[in-house]
Amino acid sequence: MVRYQVNAIKNIETNYQNTNASLNFIFEEIAAPDLSREEFAREK
Repeated sequence: MVRYQVNAIKNIETNYQNTNASLNFIFEEIAAPDLSREEFAREK
């Protein structure tokens, strides 16, 4: 039972990280759609 709970928590953490990465990418595209990601990173 504990093992399943640990795996569930790990899955939630992974989903959170993936969602966060996706949202960051989307917001970067909204903020600077005309720049490449490298150029945008340099401007930060």
